[in-house]
This record gives sequence, C-alpha cells and structure tokens, in this order.
Amino acid sequence: MSRWDCVSSQPRLNTLYGRKFIALSKNLCVYIGGPQPPRSPQLTPPKNPQSTSSVEESQIADTWQYTFKTPSKSDVQSKKTHRIYYFAGGGFRGVPEKEHWKLCADLCVLLPEYEISLISYPLALNSPASKALPHLERFYDTLAERPRQENFRITLFGDSCGGNIAIVLGLYAASEYLKVKDTSNGFCPVETVMAMCPAMDTRNENPDIDVVEVHDPILSRKTIEEAADGWRAELPASDPRVFPILADLMSFKKVGIKVDGITAGYDTLTLDAIKFREKLRECGVDGDWLQWEKQMHRFPLLSAFHIRGNYMKGVNCRCSTPLAEFFKKNPFLEGSSSCTQIDRWEATSMTLGLLKK
Repeated sequence: MSRWDCVSSQPRLNTLYGRKFIALSKNLCVYIGGPQPPRSPQLTPPKNPQSTSSVEESQIADTWQYTFKTPSKSDVQSKKTHRIYYFAGGGFRGVPEKEHWKLCADLCVLLPEYEISLISYPLALNSPASKALPHLERFYDTLAERPRQENFRITLFGDSCGGNIAIVLGLYAASEYLKVKDTSNGFCPVETVMAMCPAMDTRNENPDIDVVEVHDPILSRKTIEEAADGWRAELPASDPRVFPILADLMSFKKVGIKVDGITAGYDTLTLDAIKFREKLRECGVDGDWLQWEKQMHRFPLLSAFHIRGNYMKGVNCRCSTPLAEFFKKNPFLEGSSSCTQIDRWEATSMTLGLLKK
C-alpha cells in the first residue's frame, strides 16, 4: 500500500482569498463559540445560487444526514451503487461550514453514480466521545442493513477530526463484520475509508511536531490539545477509539477495507498521520495516500474560495499509480506544472480519484 511519491516547491499564498481561508480555517478547525446541543444537531444547508444540486434532509437512528441530489437526465440517479458518508472536521465541536457543503455538492456533480451524504454527528462538549461514539455505532448498525438489501457499498470519508471519526467507525464496521462473518452475510458494507489530513494521534507526543508547527498557519499544539481534551473527556489516553493510531489495524486487512488518505507537509497533524499510514502498511492494508509537501491543513477545501493561479505554481508531483482522476476538476490547481500520467490538473476536489477507485 501507500503507493505515492510527491515533491513540491514552496507554495505562495498571496491572494485575498487565501488569507481569508487561513483566517476562517482557524475558527473552523478549532471551533470558537458555544457548545452544540447533545446528540446529532440539525443543520441548515447554506444557500448557493450557483449550485446545481439540492439537499435532502433525513434521519437515521436519531442522526441527521443531508443527501445531495442533482437533476437527473437518465436513470443513473436511481441506480447508484455506492454511498459516501462524509464527516466534516471542526475540532470535534463545530458544525460543517460552507467549505464542507461545497465539497459535497461538487462530488455530487462529478460522481453521478455515487450518493453523497453529509452526516451531522454529536459534538463536544455536550457529546464527548463516550457519548458520541456509541451514538455513531448505532447509526452505523442501522446503516449497514441497507447495503445488503439494496446492493451498494459504503465509503466513510472525513477531514481533520472527521477523518478520525471515519477511521474509528471503519474499525467498528470491520470488527462487527468479523464477529458475525458467515456465508449468508456476504461482503462487509464498508469498502473504503478515506481520511483527509486526519487527526490520528492528538496526544502531541511526537517531538518533531515542533519542527512542523512553525510552518502551520492554522493548527498548533495548544489548539489540538484543547480540541482533543474536550472530545476525550473522561476516556483514558490509551483508548484507540479516540486515538486510532493505537488501534489494531489488522481488522482492515482481514475484512478487505481499503484505507486512503491525503496529508500535507505544513500540517501539524501530518507526522502522526504518516505514522498511522506506515502502521497500515505493516499490517498489509491496501490503500493510496497522497503526501503533498509544503501544503497546509485540509488544503483541498481551498476550492471553495476559488483560489487560482500563483498559489500552486511550480508544484510538481510524481505518482507511481495512475491517480489522474484524483486531480481532476480542481480550479485552484490551474497553472500548476504537469506531472507523470497527468497532462492537466483542473479539479474541484482532490478527493475525486480516490473516491472513484
């Protein structure tokens, strides 16, 4: 696994949109404000007159989900064979922001054969991990019945702390499948877990974090610890449901769940995400990971700010597997140099290719 090879030149963030993104991201990654109510908060999708998709609200196992729909010109919409459930980051405290909604809307258009749903999961401080994770496990148990009945597979996808939740819920899915595995159950409902700049070990014990932190415009040791402490609450620091890097990852291998990821060189969370990736490799878990040097936390969400031109000029990436679709339709990559197997990058989501695998 981990078939990747990336290098980059120094990115330049000299646009008004870029500076705005960094300012908003600080609030987005480490939520500042009053706590959300207990359980799954009901959300209000942002209005976007330019979007061609609509959002359908529903509830499964007391969990609000928001499914993106596009006007269908054929029967493709009724024959979707895959579901992507997205857990947005926000320091375990904040509800999804417009960047998350836009990402889902873009994926809905670009992946017409997939159903995209944004999940409103319980948030700290009123719903720390000890309460939120059992809630999400009940949500998954209900969700897992549908693939067998309707013949589709699931991708659990998240960014930042949402990546943490996607991994933890993927491990739960694998363990539940292994408990009852027999010929009548068929396949595991979860086919893939994908994590964008995930929080795999927020204990901040890696001494090299200080080297990266000085380059990170968004996260710091302090902000990570504050968010992690609110989520962990009374659970011990050895609990793998809070720190997935401590988990037994062999269950992914046994069940055949693929684990994909994106990490950024100027992201304080990346060092432990790379350790997690290497642990996956040691366990023989299949997956594709993109490491993009000198990029900041959750950089694919920049597309919501229409960043173009010099922000990504001079970037060069060599991928040892055909990840061309992973880079398709991303406007903020316009003007970047070409790379092996990729003639032109113009995408709305860095996640497209991995989600389509």
